[in-house]
Amino acid sequence: MQQHLLGGILLTALVAWLACGCARQSNGLPAAGSVAAGSTVALWAPQGPFPRGQASASSAPARQGPEVTVLQPARGAQVTGTTVQVEVEATDPDGVQSVSIQGTPAADLGGGRWGAQVALSAGLNLIEVVAVDGLGDRSSGRFSVAQGQFAAAGAFVPGAVHARLDQPALDVVGREVEARSANLDLLPLLPHPVYTSTLVTLDVTDLTHAPLRVAGVTTSAGGVSIAIELDQLVADLDISLLGRGEALARADRARAVVQARFAAPTGPATGARLLGLQVDRLDVSFVNLRLQPQSGFAVTVLSPIANLLVGALRGAISNAIERAVLRALERPLVGADHPLRLDLPLLGGGTAPLELLVRIDGGRGWAGSGLDLATSFSAAAPVPFPHALPAGVLVTRPAAPVVVPAPGESVALALSGDAANAFAHAYWLAGAARYQIDGTAPTNKPHPPSARLLYPFFPLVRDIAPDPATPLVIDVSLEAPPTVRLEQGAVALRVSEAQVSVWLDYLDGGPRAEVLRARVSLDISVRVAVQGQELVLSDLRAAGLAVDVIAEPSGDLDDQGVEDFLDQAVPTLLDSVAQRLPRLPIPGLPAGVTLVAPSCEVRDGHLIVRAGVQ
Repeated sequence: MQQHLLGGILLTALVAWLACGCARQSNGLPAAGSVAAGSTVALWAPQGPFPRGQASASSAPARQGPEVTVLQPARGAQVTGTTVQVEVEATDPDGVQSVSIQGTPAADLGGGRWGAQVALSAGLNLIEVVAVDGLGDRSSGRFSVAQGQFAAAGAFVPGAVHARLDQPALDVVGREVEARSANLDLLPLLPHPVYTSTLVTLDVTDLTHAPLRVAGVTTSAGGVSIAIELDQLVADLDISLLGRGEALARADRARAVVQARFAAPTGPATGARLLGLQVDRLDVSFVNLRLQPQSGFAVTVLSPIANLLVGALRGAISNAIERAVLRALERPLVGADHPLRLDLPLLGGGTAPLELLVRIDGGRGWAGSGLDLATSFSAAAPVPFPHALPAGVLVTRPAAPVVVPAPGESVALALSGDAANAFAHAYWLAGAARYQIDGTAPTNKPHPPSARLLYPFFPLVRDIAPDPATPLVIDVSLEAPPTVRLEQGAVALRVSEAQVSVWLDYLDGGPRAEVLRARVSLDISVRVAVQGQELVLSDLRAAGLAVDVIAEPSGDLDDQGVEDFLDQAVPTLLDSVAQRLPRLPIPGLPAGVTLVAPSCEVRDGHLIVRAGVQ
């Protein structure tokens, strides 16, 4: 889940590892030697001209199995059915003896095509294809298919966050409203004049009162209410009636009671909100509102219309209090009503914006105890990455867990795997879909990737680029959105269909030789902790690496060499990638609420955060 998430973890790992282990850029000669203990020791003696660009037959593996191409469904496809018809094409100079798909013998469809019906489980499925040629040599590969229900990118995902706020947390909300209103000034919110007719004009020239005070935030089965009070309210009045006069209006107290109730959402959140609930009533009342003329003339003139003027004044001040109170209640939840914008770091530098929004779908208040809220969640990429393919957000709708704060805890939040998927999908869509590291233009990289990095794994690279400083160009693209799983007490990210292409710039800017094109799937476990008001991601560990070599344009590669190359690249760099992961604000947390001694656990398809408040 992850101010930022996991869509680019694999991409960052591959790119950063490839970028850090090489000598110099270009096909020029490296330094002739290095100094050690006062002596010059030769590291490399160049011999030329180099027979570059051609792989020797002796550098290729002796035997290879059939070449397999997936025809349908598309790699990374999203399907709603529980089975899918898989078709592949298998070719080999020695003929194809058999093909199995996910352990099931495939039917020969003719023309090199083979097919089988495959059962799918909910979520991401890795489908393995094994082909055997006429000499008994085998090859295998994997591709992914996601099964389930999918929501459109940026749409609200239902049941994403379940929150329990006990009375101490609600009291903190009240204090936050007070703090926002410390400098409340009602006078600019009044109309001027307050009242006018053919006979009389009434205006307020000054208005004073004690600071706004929250008398309490209370809950009931239907919703929540907040009582706000202003003491010692005094208005200076300018009255024009058969001349001019002055008076004072006093009230011992003004009281505003805001009531918000659960209501099924019918569209985007609009209007006044309290803790994300729609405000459906706001009542203002006064204790002992009265008019005090300042002269005998005013007493005589105003007596017949005193009730009229008091009524006009009551209405004007009530409207001003309503406007002030509703302003004070703005954004009582992080990302509620107005999108919370996050600028996330991208692999190639810079940032991309995401917008997060929560919407209250329902809940229940417990009188004198607390408030339960169920919310939908959306994560949107306002500027989608142009190369990202259309794809929806996997939605599993896990049942709401029972989340009850322990003694001393006043806040409990359960974030579902669907919320994590929505975030990961938006991050992918915002720019984690493709990245290229170009060893021919290393700008800020002191050690650009070069052929030296591939020598231990691919002998034919020494033929194509015998100069170990020959630049590499690595293109990495995540062709399908990542998915997040919250199960068995852990947070796991599954990255599928990450395509890695490796090119050698062996002609110094001329046509490049593509060495490898492979698809990679990977499971990554992530440790999640709570610090302050944020989720902190760390301790990335890789498991379940699956590699499918889909093209070897420059010569046959050893499949085991490809896996060894990636096995060393991914785990090594995940540790350093963890340092770049952004922190995430906890959605659904009321403004002003500071968590005390927070803890988190993974249970029932949710990440559950519990804490006290202050």
